[in-house]
Amino acid sequence: MTRSFALLRLTLAAAAALLAPAAARAQSAEGSTLVVIVDRDNPKTDISTEELRALFLGKKKEWSDGQRAVPLDLEAGSAERENFNANVLNMDQGEVDRYWVDQRMRGTGTAPRVAPTPESVVRLAGKVRGVVAYVPQRAVDASVKVLKVNGIAPGKPGYPLSGK
Repeated sequence: MTRSFALLRLTLAAAAALLAPAAARAQSAEGSTLVVIVDRDNPKTDISTEELRALFLGKKKEWSDGQRAVPLDLEAGSAERENFNANVLNMDQGEVDRYWVDQRMRGTGTAPRVAPTPESVVRLAGKVRGVVAYVPQRAVDASVKVLKVNGIAPGKPGYPLSGK
């Protein structure tokens, strides 16, 4: 009895150690506000959720100044991407995946590029003209511009990408 109890405790401790980092990442992302970023030379200061949706679903391919738009997604399964999908695309990840399979079959578009981390998104957005992306506010640095969404700045009441 004592030996099996010790084995059970060891198994539970190992499982907790393996799951703790994932739970901490989910919790920190869940409470974090997402911000929409673009390169510093982009003339935009505000973007609507409808325009974001059009950009990330490939329905809009250029900025108003004629510059090609380059949407960047975070990895599927990240809390930030789930937040963006739900609040901007009005889809879950399965629906997004099916949408892009359908678009490829029709030959009408390809999914946004995917970057592995918010920091890599910020680095790319700071260097590549036309990038539009979303990251946790804590990942932003001076190399990018943060846009208002629907006329509301991050952290203000009614901001549509606040952490849930």
